[in-house]
Amino acid sequence: MPYKDKEKQREAQRKYAQSEKGKKYYKEYHKNNPPTEEAKQKHKEWAKSEAGRLSSKKRQMKYNYGVEYEDYLKMIEAQSGLCDICGEPFQREPCIDHDHKTGKVRALLCSGCNIGLGNFRDKPSLLRRAAEYLERHKDV
Repeated sequence: MPYKDKEKQREAQRKYAQSEKGKKYYKEYHKNNPPTEEAKQKHKEWAKSEAGRLSSKKRQMKYNYGVEYEDYLKMIEAQSGLCDICGEPFQREPCIDHDHKTGKVRALLCSGCNIGLGNFRDKPSLLRRAAEYLERHKDV
């Protein structure tokens, strides 16, 4: 029976594709139906295009963080284009910061602040100790 809700249909397809049965089917299918050279070339050209890069970015945001691209743009606007930690304007694409345990999105950060949090393994106690360390050695 076909799905009436396209989102539910896509979700069911994703789940099937990630299941062992689905993986086996797709592997066999692609082995027996390789893409033509023309199709490979068209895909390469499309992937390099602005539309291809944007499509890939949208897909990754939805898959990795559950964030639609339009919501991501709203987050940038809500933060006035500034990092939620250092308050500096984004120089590059903002990073979507999320809790690694729950998967919930927290805010957008510049790459430096995002990497910093990652290096401290998202542990407030380590960040406080690092701040204390810097305070103790500020005259060096």
